[in-house]
Parts: sequence; structure tokens; C-alpha cells
Amino acid sequence: MRCNQQDIANNIMSVASGFKSSLVLLVANYLGIFEALGREPMTSAALARRLKLNKEATELLLNALAGEGWLRKRKDRFSTPRAIRRYLCKDGSQYIGDILRHNYHLINSWIRLELIVREGRRRHTPKANTKEPQIVDAFIRGMANVSRMEIADVLKVVDPRNYKRMIDLGGGPGIAAIEFCRRNPQLSAVVFDYPAVLPIAQEEIEKARLSKRISTVAGDFMEDIPLRGFDLVYLSNIIHAYSLKQNTLIFRRCYKTLVAGGTIAVKDFFLNPDKTTPAGNSLFAINMLVNTPGGRTFTADEIKSALKSTGFKNPRFTWLNPRSALLLAKKPKKHNSA
Repeated sequence: MRCNQQDIANNIMSVASGFKSSLVLLVANYLGIFEALGREPMTSAALARRLKLNKEATELLLNALAGEGWLRKRKDRFSTPRAIRRYLCKDGSQYIGDILRHNYHLINSWIRLELIVREGRRRHTPKANTKEPQIVDAFIRGMANVSRMEIADVLKVVDPRNYKRMIDLGGGPGIAAIEFCRRNPQLSAVVFDYPAVLPIAQEEIEKARLSKRISTVAGDFMEDIPLRGFDLVYLSNIIHAYSLKQNTLIFRRCYKTLVAGGTIAVKDFFLNPDKTTPAGNSLFAINMLVNTPGGRTFTADEIKSALKSTGFKNPRFTWLNPRSALLLAKKPKKHNSA
């Protein structure tokens, strides 16, 4: 089939200008526009007064949002459609506004892409304890948005009933530990992450009424995991933030924290052997390029080899959905403690 040259040109132009539509959506979410207009229809002037925004600029932004389909405009009043409220208002059943806040914070990093590609100087990533609170809050709550969408796929592959004690390593908001424990009343869990992160995890755990079975421990797994005796180590969307060498070190520490016969579960945005697909995952590697000192996305074989090099056996790879996959591996029942 011959390529339609005009379609190619149109696609180039659409992608090249896509940041405009993206920023309109991200800024509106960041300013609380969807939330405000989800409660009652308002004129642009009334909304500007409520949110303390510039009147003229607000009207232009609302018209653009309505033109893109994110808002509804009737006469001079704007409102958030019910279908959009579900995702962009905090009481929505599938709220993802926090991960949009996180994406808004990423813009300054992406602007550095040209310089990084020219000079190879990556960004030094400060630890969560040293980042601005609003950035940590958006990131961790955004991870809760993502985890809620993906955990059902994980639970089709990993049966919580097979485990007694799990550690959710770099567990952020603790959603995985919560959902695992909900499905196994005999399971206890630890959410291990930076001190600045844990208040959000504790909030989610208390909301789920699981404080008696899920605890939080502050620490940095790049320095040590001072805990032992788990039969499941769960790492979700962690390995892409680190180099292969760093991940091998993490796996070595996971090996030590597991009991003999225990399982490591590594969920992430994996690449096919060609390292170009899924396209979203090769693009996500650029997000790691501009935001971390050594992170990227990996193929299954790369992570299988790293797991095997630290003593894990029989790694099993499963695609969960078009972008995410899960690698399971076992610590042998007879093992060397060194």
C-alpha cells in the first residue's frame, strides 16, 4: 500500500505541535479547573475570581479546553463533563489527576533533551527527602493512580494466597501491599521507601483499614535493606530509574532479604528484543534519560540475566498489558547465604 504523503505530513505536524494540547490539559488540571467546574457550571470570569486567575487568560484557556473536548460550554458557562469528571475530579471513580500533576513537573526536564543528547550529561536526581514537597506529593499520589489501574493485571499472575510475608520495595503509596493483603487475610506486608514518602502510604493503609497487617519502614534500598524473612519481594516500576549495574545490586539485596524458596516479582515497562517496541516504552526511556543519572527501559533478557547473576532461578516473563510486564524468579530452597 502506497503511503499517503499528505497523511505523513499531517502526522508530523500533529506530533510536532502536540505539546500545545498537552500543556492546555496539564495546566488546567494543575490549576484545579476541572475540579472547580465539576461542582457547578461557571463563567470564565467567575472561575477566574474563584481560583485567583487572570480573567482574560482564563477565558482563552477555557475556550481552548472546550474546543479540545475537555470542557462543555453552554452559552457563557463552562462545566466538566461527567465522563471527564470520572478521571479529573478527585471524587471520580478512576481519578488520575495526580499523575497529570507529576507529568506537568516533568516539563522542565524534557526541555533539556537537546543538551543531554549533545553532551551526554544526565540529570542528578535528588532523593525524595530533598525534593520540593509538592513534587513528591504529585509523584507518589500519581503512582497511586497508576498502581490502581495496573494491580488487577498483576493479581492475575501473582496469587497473594501463596505468600505469608511480603515487602513492597520502593512501594510509594503502598497500593500493591494493600491489594495483596485484601486478597489474603493471612498475609502481612512492609512498605519500604524514603521517609518523605511514607506519610502518603500510611494514609492509604489507614484508609484501607489494614494498619495491623501493613507497616511502613523508612530506608534507601540503594544503601541497604535491613529486613529479612520475606517470601515475596515486589518491585513495581522501580528498575527503570536505575542502571543495569544498580539493578543487579538491588537484586542482590532482594536475594538476601528473601527466605529460601522465596519469590521476587519485578513489574516494569519492558522492551522487546529490538528495543524499539512497545513504542511507549522506548519513549519512556527518554523520560529516564532526562530525569535520572542512569535509568532506562530494559528487555526481559537483560533483567533475567541480572537476576540469574545474583542467584535467582527460573525467571518467568509475562506481559500484563500492551506496555507492562512481570518477571518472576525464585530464590533456591538450598542456597548460599553469602
